[in-house]
Amino acid sequence: MKQKSRPPLRLTPHYSIQLAAYLITTHLVALLVVITLVRPWWFAIGMVAVILFSLVQSYRRHLQYRGHNVIRAAELNGQDEWILQQANGDEISAQLQSNSYIHPILSALNFCNEQGKRQSLILLPDGIDAESFRRLRVRLKLKQTGT
Repeated sequence: MKQKSRPPLRLTPHYSIQLAAYLITTHLVALLVVITLVRPWWFAIGMVAVILFSLVQSYRRHLQYRGHNVIRAAELNGQDEWILQQANGDEISAQLQSNSYIHPILSALNFCNEQGKRQSLILLPDGIDAESFRRLRVRLKLKQTGT
């Protein structure tokens, strides 16, 4: 029996306040731990610099969608093939990896693109429209069950 073609699903994430709060909170906790526990002071300053660099990079990549190898949009077509639109405008095909995490509160889609590079797209409910988020979860759940 031939599988029915499903309508394409386009995911275009936007700024997520929940993700921003999570990134800022986790980096602040890391800063507090380093400042209170790490000695000597020059080593603590180095670690603070690394944590601040991580915060800036994470913010640019996952909230502003800027930088190298960043997914700006993802489309799942009717044949269950993923097309990723990069921040620079290029479109490439990719495979969704089995280690992706799908949940109503948080989804982390891990892809391996046609050049063999790994890319991730983090989705929270306030960072994507509710209908697309629901359709994504349903399609991936149906694919897991083999329906």
